[in-house]
Amino acid sequence: MVFDCLRDSSQYSLDYITLDEIDLEYFAKHSKFRLKKVLKVPTDGPSEYDFWIVNYHPYTMAPHFPAEWLRHLPGKRFAIVLEVEPDDPIKHVRTADFDNHIVLDPSATRTDRVTPFPPPP
Repeated sequence: MVFDCLRDSSQYSLDYITLDEIDLEYFAKHSKFRLKKVLKVPTDGPSEYDFWIVNYHPYTMAPHFPAEWLRHLPGKRFAIVLEVEPDDPIKHVRTADFDNHIVLDPSATRTDRVTPFPPPP
């Protein structure tokens, strides 16, 4: 949903990658991003990105992609934040793992760590 809101910019290009497309064994061993070698899926795409937008949910992703691995992703790291608290919209996020947080609440206060964003339609 957030991808659909961001993908049509002329300022950057985005790739949409799901967790099951990432070679997690390779990442665990080398701390480098690589796509799985799957028939008809190119693995020679970029391994270095300028930024990452991650919908990181600790209960579903952590068993497969520990939060500590996030710091090995080159470039800026943005978290999509769905669960917000009125006084602290990033209370439920490991803030040290991300450079900025895309908070899906347009009423959130913009800071150097929080970017308010309207929820996708």
